[in-house]
Amino acid sequence: MPIGKEVLLKRVEYLRDVQRSLEGAIKEGVAIVIASPIINLFVRYTEMFIVIATVIGASIVYAVYSLFKIQKEIRRVWEELMKEDPIYERIPPIAVFGVLALVASIIALLLTW
Repeated sequence: MPIGKEVLLKRVEYLRDVQRSLEGAIKEGVAIVIASPIINLFVRYTEMFIVIATVIGASIVYAVYSLFKIQKEIRRVWEELMKEDPIYERIPPIAVFGVLALVASIIALLLTW
């Protein structure tokens, strides 16, 4: 039983929301790691500082792993969603404008040479 396009679009929206929240968590974790020397001034126990840094590092690694899994699933869902569309609907307009700008630049370069 094939899944409808609306269900796939809702799944992609959900995955994008999860992706954004994971990216935010990774940014916060990296900010804490960068600020760790300041944290070390307040946490006088070296063992506790090492535990805090290890937990934050492990959390960042797990968040990056989860982010890769989500991106892989988003790619799979998009491929399933776009497999029925004609090729001209899959090409983003910015790519067409980029190719046109490239051709225009080469023509302008050749004309001024």
